Amino acid sequence: MKLFRRVTAIGQGGIWSYLFEGGVRTLNFGENMPTEVVFVDGDQFSFTNIQRQSMTLDDEARMKAVVYAERVAAMGMTNLKVKPIMEFVTQKNIQRVIVPNSVVLSCVDNQKSRKLMAEYVRENAKKLNNFALISAANDETKCNAHAHLVFGGKEVTLGMDECHPEIKNPTDKNPGELSCEERARLPGGGQTIAANHKAAGFALEYLGMLLSGGNRTLADVNMDIVTKSEVFYDFRHMMADTSSRAVPGSLDYIGRTIAAIRADLKKPDPVRNPVSKPISL
Repeated sequence: MKLFRRVTAIGQGGIWSYLFEGGVRTLNFGENMPTEVVFVDGDQFSFTNIQRQSMTLDDEARMKAVVYAERVAAMGMTNLKVKPIMEFVTQKNIQRVIVPNSVVLSCVDNQKSRKLMAEYVRENAKKLNNFALISAANDETKCNAHAHLVFGGKEVTLGMDECHPEIKNPTDKNPGELSCEERARLPGGGQTIAANHKAAGFALEYLGMLLSGGNRTLADVNMDIVTKSEVFYDFRHMMADTSSRAVPGSLDYIGRTIAAIRADLKKPDPVRNPVSKPISL
């Protein structure tokens, strides 16, 4: 059962550098994987990015979204349709960026964009149908990943803005609202390669759970993510912790919905299900 048709990566900075290859290769395993990949970023590589990002000297001054789209082709992933969008996500283009039946990997480095995406998902859950917004973030000592999940047109986990005051009330600006000169004056993020790598790993785990789930059923995968929908790691204590961001009543909703789907699939249907063997979601 193909829930997601597209994977969209928003923000091709430090975290995305370490999420890119594993994320793309994940789409090459198993059946019913998304076949569309979209890269969204209005920034270009600068020489300073070479310190913490996956770039070469040849990438300097080139648009990040285009560079990563070319890398997919170089990896031989011929089953994927790749599209670069050389824009920052804003109120004007978010309908083109966040679409129904898709997974969005957010690796942006500002709270204003995170709030914009979380609010859009919450306000458009019914239209988005089956959808996941996986957000990864970090600083020098901590990192986290958060899964904002919509299942059957209903929001089943809270948005990151509902869990983090700094996202609900951002003090920074969306880079899409700034001029080129203003963006050039922005300070570099206080990050480390280790923190970028760890945050990317958490996001990749969520992605793998959503797209394949191993031998588990869809119900199990959804339950796993809902009950562990945010993960934190603190380098000062070398310790990870998970939290549930479930919307009240969402676990019951998932259970009822899965039960209804299973009951429907077991009904005799010579076209859809000619064999009486139960279909596992």
